[in-house]
Amino acid sequence: MNTGEESKGYIQIQGPEYILRSSGLGFSWDLYLLKVINKGKENQKYEFKPAGFGFRFETCIKHIINYRVKSRSKSLGKGGDEDIKKLMKMWMEEKTKLLSILDLSNDE
Repeated sequence: MNTGEESKGYIQIQGPEYILRSSGLGFSWDLYLLKVINKGKENQKYEFKPAGFGFRFETCIKHIINYRVKSRSKSLGKGGDEDIKKLMKMWMEEKTKLLSILDLSNDE
């Protein structure tokens, strides 16, 4: 998603299913998530759609984790407490995966 904003000093970070773009409002971020357009039809495609604007970075991370868990949790439902346990396990796995790409041991 190149809108020319990068040349204005905006920061953009893109992953497989998200785009984070600095919003220019202090140090806040706009979040875009990958969505299916025309699902199941011949002209099905994927596009990044806005998920929110002016988020703190930590909030964006939580939204990305929730997005990933939602895509994995199609088989849940009617399991009561067991589903909560499965969802929490998925949430922690996705959080660990996402945060494992950060090397926070090197203070700069």
